[in-house]
Amino acid sequence: MTKEDAAKAVAYMRSAYPSYFWNLTKESLADMVNALAETFREYTVADVALGIKTYIGADRSGFPPSHGDIIYHMYKGKDPGGNKAALEAWDMVKRAIRVPPGHREAAFGILPEPARRALGGPDRLQGFRTWADTDPHTFETEIQIRFLQEYAAAVKEMAISAGRKQPEPKERLQDLRERLSNEKSKT
Repeated sequence: MTKEDAAKAVAYMRSAYPSYFWNLTKESLADMVNALAETFREYTVADVALGIKTYIGADRSGFPPSHGDIIYHMYKGKDPGGNKAALEAWDMVKRAIRVPPGHREAAFGILPEPARRALGGPDRLQGFRTWADTDPHTFETEIQIRFLQEYAAAVKEMAISAGRKQPEPKERLQDLRERLSNEKSKT
């Protein structure tokens, strides 16, 4: 996403949340554009737009989305069911980092297997806690992205080690088409 794209995204959010944006200075808007462009530099415009639109469609707060909200809704909008487990695991990790240090091993043990593999160990919960306390913006954007990527890799690795290759989306779609055509031919 470029700065021009980020400016369009901010303009879109501005039209959806006029009461929030009405008194922001040009400098504040420029800072918002720069932050959005920097956070989402590796994402496509379509992905970010999907995240913003999905957030706005589900919003009840009346406030524009944070970067973490955009990422969350981007994944949710892309595949409402498929990434649900990853997003739920992220929510569980966020709760687990709030557990007192003496109970982190137990909190780590409760997490789903792919989340445990993505984290690597209970000690990483403390690192996440530090990020969340010192830099919430980075935690809700970059750390979340990294966790979701590691979670997806862990799920794929687990599927391969279990002796079955996880089908790619196109393969799944082709498989569904074949099953539907077989069912139609049976009737």
